[in-house]
Amino acid sequence: MIFNERLKMLREETGFSQEKTAEGIGIPLRSYHRLETDGAKTHYDTLLKIADYYDVSVDWLMGRTEDRNGPVLLLSECGGYSYLDCLHWDERLRVEIIRGFVVQKLTPPTNHQVVYGNLICAIGNQINKKSGCEIIGHIGVRPFESPGDQPEDVDTFLVPDCLAVLDRSRFDMYGCIGAPDLVIEILSPATRELDLGVKREIYQEAGVKEYWAADPDTKTVVVYTLKDGTYQSVTYTDQDTVTMGAFENCRIDLGRVFEGLIEK
Repeated sequence: MIFNERLKMLREETGFSQEKTAEGIGIPLRSYHRLETDGAKTHYDTLLKIADYYDVSVDWLMGRTEDRNGPVLLLSECGGYSYLDCLHWDERLRVEIIRGFVVQKLTPPTNHQVVYGNLICAIGNQINKKSGCEIIGHIGVRPFESPGDQPEDVDTFLVPDCLAVLDRSRFDMYGCIGAPDLVIEILSPATRELDLGVKREIYQEAGVKEYWAADPDTKTVVVYTLKDGTYQSVTYTDQDTVTMGAFENCRIDLGRVFEGLIEK
């Protein structure tokens, strides 16, 4: 089994004993011995502890990628999670739940954060909060939650880079209930496939009217607009100014959005 082989390899790279490693991870020595010996099944929280301890992805630990820092999707047998689980996990964990499967969000690269800050400023400066509009970054969304749903009924919980709603009553203390009017994801090597794949499909199905995928590497933004239940896309460059469909008279200069990027 790949998991126990990679676990042992990581420990040997550090030169630690099983006792010291178990103590560092925060699990009993007997439990750690079983993980390394026969790859015994472990809870998601323990997998996260191991990944954080060695600064690798869960996907790499489970043999789903050769990139130690690749995107972190758990195997199918780890499905069945709900928003109720999120409420009981350490709030410092950066996770999403997609159709019951857990995704760990990695720390974004510098250019990702530069674009994020530029976007928040550019859009926020043009939105009048008194009108009921609100734009927020890195807040949870339960896109399919309906009135009367309990936390255990919600199997999808996303944390987009940026979202906006026209009605602030859609927020509760844990995030946004239902589909936002606008969602923006900033692409990075670890999230590109997820953002342009299953997450885009979820935003479309949930009825997010406008979805932006901003790419710092190419200095482009793909704007997906919902028409008759299906996204229609247009690609813009840093030479363009984009009018946001979700907010009247809100125009974004993409040259400024991609300003200040660190060149490779």
